[in-house]
Amino acid sequence: MTSLNQSPVEAGGGWSVSFGSDVGSTDTLFAVVTGYNNSNVTISSSGPTFDGTAGTGSQAPSKILEKLYSYDGTVTDYVAVWMLPPPSGGWPSSAGPLAVTVTNSLAFANVGIIAFDVAGLGTSPTVDQLITADGFTTSPSSGTTAAIQFANEFVLGVLVQDQALTVNPGSPWSTFTGTGGDYNSIASYVLPSSSGSTYTYSATVSPAARWAAGVVTVYAPSGTTHTATAALTVSPSFSAVPQRGKYRTGALTVVPAFSAARVQGHVRTAALTVTPVFRAVPSGGAGRPAVTQVPDSDEAREFKRWLLWDL
Repeated sequence: MTSLNQSPVEAGGGWSVSFGSDVGSTDTLFAVVTGYNNSNVTISSSGPTFDGTAGTGSQAPSKILEKLYSYDGTVTDYVAVWMLPPPSGGWPSSAGPLAVTVTNSLAFANVGIIAFDVAGLGTSPTVDQLITADGFTTSPSSGTTAAIQFANEFVLGVLVQDQALTVNPGSPWSTFTGTGGDYNSIASYVLPSSSGSTYTYSATVSPAARWAAGVVTVYAPSGTTHTATAALTVSPSFSAVPQRGKYRTGALTVVPAFSAARVQGHVRTAALTVTPVFRAVPSGGAGRPAVTQVPDSDEAREFKRWLLWDL
């Protein structure tokens, strides 16, 4: 069951923050990164670590959301979400810090990092749905995701904008606003209990703002390998057809039917091989080798009488 293990924490004006207590060894960490600049630059982020370390391979950090409001003559806005799965062996017993390297953003109180500590996403958390948007309006909105496919996902909404936030995102979002006075950086989460819902992250600002927003949903795959073994025994019943009272022929057709199980809405492939083995037995007794043609001569007829005497 997915749960928020610790309340979000934020570092305004910087991109390094510690939690209030040790994170769980198998928890997944999320770093919401926001940035701002009043120059024509490209803001980016890289290299997230927790307590100075990060996983590698399938446990390596991944940037699962990124949106840049490009410079329009006034400002550049940036938002990204980094996901850090628990490394092999688990996280160390530590509260952090959780740190991300950010390039080309100014450091001031209204942008920075907001961190989430989430339990229940397993060792290979996977993105399900993602949507982003940007604009220059009084109503920033991420747009609406497609329906989530799984129950117990972690749904994260993010927004950065350069004016005063007047209306927070409403239900079903649990919203964390940054410590900056204008709340330029906000992030919210939902812990759904069933599949099928869609999500939109929207708010109201005044006056019109440059903004970048997004929603990303993450689930825990329920196993990655499925092995099934099955056996099929076919006992057909058929009769041989006499040809001129002497030769027997038989035919067997096997048409098995089976269905592949569905796991989390996905059909798993299956293969079936049937190799029937059968032997036609003459009605008069023990089987004899099949004779397809016998020369019509005295010796041949004598041989045929001997061979097929019991038919």
